[in-house]
Amino acid sequence: MTKAYIDKNGEVRMVFDRFNFEQQIMECWNVTTDIKTVTEYLMDAPLEDHREDKIANMLIGIQALYEAKFDKLFRQFEVLIREHGKTLDAPKWTDEQLDRVAKDLQD
Repeated sequence: MTKAYIDKNGEVRMVFDRFNFEQQIMECWNVTTDIKTVTEYLMDAPLEDHREDKIANMLIGIQALYEAKFDKLFRQFEVLIREHGKTLDAPKWTDEQLDRVAKDLQD
């Protein structure tokens, strides 16, 4: 579950969790495994009526699933940029900036 808080302007903000972000990136790599599964089905399954419809439905499902996963990942990326953008764009990070980012990522 994603944590949220209300900032000083009264806006709801999501708490950035680096480990959750990494997990979301890794989950998106599953698209290659899912495509491989459909390919194996296409190559190995016996010819049957309406096979094309079944494969099309699988691909449509994969497309919808990964649109949702990538949308969720991009929203988390937006939180990262909004919350840590100034420190990410810093030309040279000071020890104080690195400590602050490390502390924020631990919270």
